[in-house]
Amino acid sequence: CSSDLIKQASIYSRIYSGKPLMNYALNSKLLDTTNQLPLDRPTMNVTESCIDTLNSRLTQSQPRPVFLTDNGDYRERTLAKQLNTFIMGEFYKNKAYSLGAEILRDCEVLGDGFVKIFEKNKRVTLERVLETELFVDKNDAYYGSPRSIIQIKLVDRNVVAAMFPDFKKEIEKAVKALVDSSSESTETISDQIILVEGWHIPSGPDVDDGCHMIACSAGIILDEKWEKDFFPFVKLQYKPNLVGYYSQGLAELLMGTQIEINKILITISKSINLIGVPRIFIDEMSKVLETAFNNNIGTVVKFRGTPPIFNVAQCVPAEMYEHLQRLIGYAYQQSGISALSASSTKPQGLNSGEAIRSFDDLQTDRFAALAKRYEIFYIDLAYQMIDMAKDIAEREGSYSTVYPGKDGTREVDLPKAAILKDSYVIQCYDESSLPRDPAGRQAKLSEMLASQEITMQEFRRLSGFPDLEQSDKLANALEERILQILDGIRSEERRVGKECRSRWSPYH
Repeated sequence: CSSDLIKQASIYSRIYSGKPLMNYALNSKLLDTTNQLPLDRPTMNVTESCIDTLNSRLTQSQPRPVFLTDNGDYRERTLAKQLNTFIMGEFYKNKAYSLGAEILRDCEVLGDGFVKIFEKNKRVTLERVLETELFVDKNDAYYGSPRSIIQIKLVDRNVVAAMFPDFKKEIEKAVKALVDSSSESTETISDQIILVEGWHIPSGPDVDDGCHMIACSAGIILDEKWEKDFFPFVKLQYKPNLVGYYSQGLAELLMGTQIEINKILITISKSINLIGVPRIFIDEMSKVLETAFNNNIGTVVKFRGTPPIFNVAQCVPAEMYEHLQRLIGYAYQQSGISALSASSTKPQGLNSGEAIRSFDDLQTDRFAALAKRYEIFYIDLAYQMIDMAKDIAEREGSYSTVYPGKDGTREVDLPKAAILKDSYVIQCYDESSLPRDPAGRQAKLSEMLASQEITMQEFRRLSGFPDLEQSDKLANALEERILQILDGIRSEERRVGKECRSRWSPYH
């Protein structure tokens, strides 16, 4: 089953980008290297167009995880606000939104996109993981929630030795690994080995059967308990299957249509090259010199008998072109992307800004389920990043990150999230409810300003146009200064309160 998964993933990668997906877990040469299509063929990659358009539309919004407390007191609400700042700092440091765009593309092409959350140099780190590197038992994962999972990955030998210095001898004995078994793979200066990492979730809260292991070809280099009830992966699915762990991708759904489009384009190209060329018919009894037919303008051709006949035959019937257009339209309909969006055009007669925004919202509803899974992906990511940061803070004593604010970056410490326990939930909100394009954003803000829903200062702040940034800073300088002073007063009150509590503590 694992070899079939890798082969299918290579096919879907080939449909999307024209390149195979090499994988070291399958003992073969370059996967899917057969080139059955002529190199000079006309191309119409509808799959790539649909995936890139869908990816661009969904990643325009950046879901922001927000910590909310349920009937929490002032202290818990304050900690929740600090967690909001902390998680955005971790997202900024790990480039979570750029990584999320790659994960979204992976799920559209392969069916599932994975990101791994792990500790590196005492920091929370995110890493993209391909679907072909994760393996589960098909019976264990029948309902989509396996109890065990295995990851196989190529890692530099020196990096592994630095991570596990106590097992340096075993790492040096590990067999060198290559991307595949082709001769081209041996032309490398890197020294890599295959690491196999496995997790097993505990069977219950008080059951001590959870484990986490890492091994190479020379033996086990890590064996520890795993007490969490989840794997250190966050998965984004395009279209979940009824049963099983893996999902269907857009490339798989469009594969049949894309193959039929390729066949028709090849047929049209061969027909045009074979038949669609000008031909001259000359009667054998006529006295016409063939040299008279040239590229000269105004050439006089003398003949006797029947004059020559110039003819261009019909290459392809009109029904074939109509069928091609139907297939292209069907592919866009199946993916929920309109051909107008793929070509960056708008329907005729749709001129007002409100009508264009309404048309954009109607089209977005077509893949609302995927957009919701994309938001949940960031919620799960925030939960696991906070959980790992808490573990590091408990072991090291503290954990801080860098938060990018309006006045530059500043260091933010991890709040004592353990105090909140299970009293908080995370919800995702769009970074802005305003239109994403500058023209639509300005039109919406102008409407809100005209109806006195916002002030001129708020209009300047919400517009956020780079060419007006300096003017907006000068106009909002007084208000921003007041907010800065108020924040300073609140920080000073918290510091004095903390000193007073420590001074009147019964231990002093």
